[in-house]
Amino acid sequence: MKNYPQRFFLFTHRPNGVDQQKFYHTLSKHFSVSLLLPESNNSRNSVYLITLGKNLSSFLKLIKLTLASTSKVGQGIKIVDVIDSSFFLLPVEKKVILLFGTPMHPEMQWLRYPKLAVKYVKFAQDILIKKAQLVIAYNEMMGEYCEEVGAHKVILCPNYPPKNFKPTTSKQAWLASSNISKNTKIALFVAGGRMLEVYGLELLLRAWSIVEKELHDICLVIIGPAPTFWIKQSVKKFGIKHLFAIGSVPYSSLPNWINVADVCLATRTPGFPIEFYNDKDSTKINEYAALSKPIVVCGYSPSPRYLLVPQTPHGLAEGILKAFAGEVKPAIPHYWEENESLIINTINKTFNGS
Repeated sequence: MKNYPQRFFLFTHRPNGVDQQKFYHTLSKHFSVSLLLPESNNSRNSVYLITLGKNLSSFLKLIKLTLASTSKVGQGIKIVDVIDSSFFLLPVEKKVILLFGTPMHPEMQWLRYPKLAVKYVKFAQDILIKKAQLVIAYNEMMGEYCEEVGAHKVILCPNYPPKNFKPTTSKQAWLASSNISKNTKIALFVAGGRMLEVYGLELLLRAWSIVEKELHDICLVIIGPAPTFWIKQSVKKFGIKHLFAIGSVPYSSLPNWINVADVCLATRTPGFPIEFYNDKDSTKINEYAALSKPIVVCGYSPSPRYLLVPQTPHGLAEGILKAFAGEVKPAIPHYWEENESLIINTINKTFNGS
């Protein structure tokens, strides 16, 4: 049953993104929801703000997304991904919900974007925080930031995976299909783009070279768009022998990879700002936890759901060795569905007065 007469429009350049799809499906159970797309015939997850300096097509698609939203000006309630705040038609929109999954300005500053661009993005982001009737933040630190900026109402909805995030085949069958011995202990590292700049890939490989000197029958599996040539050079440089960089995989196969892992890893590049990030906002940490894996991290804020180690090769290696030895407690699983009643009830109270 649809509880609210007005329509909801999800303004995002990532209509197929995991986070956006979770919100979309939750809202569609109760409300009329539509995606605003850069082009009517193109809903691919192909636009990334972080590549604007290198990818003109991304910039053009975001412009098209902004233009596509003009036909919906003043209509319904707009749900805006904070990453797209700089392209949102803020002055003319009256009813806005902000999805605040990451503060943009610290990351852009770390990636050495021009100071003017960083200032503009922070300005647009903060204006949208103040304008929105409701801000949905992924963790406590992001919620506190939004409240300090002047948000009207903030709720915390951790970035948990859905309950159906489960393996589809047995551990033995998956290992066999991947040509990995059933006796091999696996460390799994999953990350998106910018593995070197943000996700500590060099730190990870340096640590893994230390781990290999201590243990046999082990393997590091890297999933995501890793820089292949750089990895080949580093494997040779660090003397690494047991590493599979398998690239990006279909989302449906990711639970199978996590299921076969003995330890799961999440790292940040030393120097990257850590004060806004913990287990609640991280997609991969929560996916690891969904399968009750021991998790070793560095470059995040403290959490009881993982072992936090120093951002040094030896500190990370020591954590990995502890996890292989069974000295790291498995993470407690949480699922997206735990957030749904809070989201729906808050929206109804905020916009429907019920």
